[in-house]
Amino acid sequence: MKFIVNVVNTTDFYVAFNVYFIRRNAARDKRPASVGTGSNVILQPRSTNRQILHWIIDETEEPVEDYFVWSRVVTEGVESRDIIRYMVEEESKKLPFIVNKASPACTSNELIQFEPPELSLPLMMMPNKPLAFSVNILNSTDYYVGFGGYNLKTNVACYSIKPAGGVMPPRSTQRLVVKRVPKKKEELLSECQDDKFLVWSCLVSEGAKASDLNGCAKYTVGRELPIVCTNKTSNLCTSDELIQFDPPQLPFTFLPNMRVSMLRLLKIVNVTDHIVGFSTWSHEANSASYTMEPRAGILPPQSTQAIKVRTPKKNETEDMQCKDKIFVWNGILTEGVQVRDVCTYWKNEDKELPIVLRKPGESSSR
Repeated sequence: MKFIVNVVNTTDFYVAFNVYFIRRNAARDKRPASVGTGSNVILQPRSTNRQILHWIIDETEEPVEDYFVWSRVVTEGVESRDIIRYMVEEESKKLPFIVNKASPACTSNELIQFEPPELSLPLMMMPNKPLAFSVNILNSTDYYVGFGGYNLKTNVACYSIKPAGGVMPPRSTQRLVVKRVPKKKEELLSECQDDKFLVWSCLVSEGAKASDLNGCAKYTVGRELPIVCTNKTSNLCTSDELIQFDPPQLPFTFLPNMRVSMLRLLKIVNVTDHIVGFSTWSHEANSASYTMEPRAGILPPQSTQAIKVRTPKKNETEDMQCKDKIFVWNGILTEGVQVRDVCTYWKNEDKELPIVLRKPGESSSR
């Protein structure tokens, strides 16, 4: 369990303190108690320091560690590293812990549950493609629960979640958007099926924040969301691409001496039998700043989305040799993923759209 302790300096002096724990039934070696922040701190007069502590209870519902707080008045200018050798256990105070056995007991051994309980992904039909899916995690307890995702080194794909972690109130639900990106070419279906998507969880005290959970994964056990590779009856895509552009190159008229904004229409075509999401971005090295509307979207199977591409009134391009590019992230989505979920997925697994310049009056592919 993670819990928050505020250490308050009630004096008009500078006070040094250190929080540490000693494991019961083990050698009495002192270990830093705080997770993610320094456990030995210099407090300014009348100030407060927030400490995040990790507490373990054994099968007998008794703590396996004792926590101690050492403190001493110091002069201004003393730093935390200066006090390490002066911290004596005999001058420390034991931090009392009370196990509230009157609190409602968990009806399950699991802190969180998944909805849906398993995930069907079209990996067999479209391997080696980025994929985003939506899943709910349910806090099945009457306590605050912290959570976060992590990857196994043995996975053939990398799984990232948004939000990356957080704290759930009792009996609440948190929606996660998970992005799956293959680390290497997936040649065998069995490789995909061996992947494990894990979310760790732990009890936290009320008031804990997502930022307090950094480094907590090593103390917890992950819960697995089973992944099932589907083999739905649909035609295999004849291309390795999820989307195509119409036109394949986006033409703009070359007007070097005119301050005028130009607009072109671009069609993004979903060439698969899956739901595909896209998100556009303009390369930072472009000579012009292009704006796209809409910037992101979701394409149903075998559908087309028209977007507007606009140039600014001031264009720094001085000749016809244009090297500008627009990039479009694209990936397979499952039902439940929304447009706002794909807006942040850019600069990876993208498809390149070249910009070409044409003389006034010159015909284009459009």
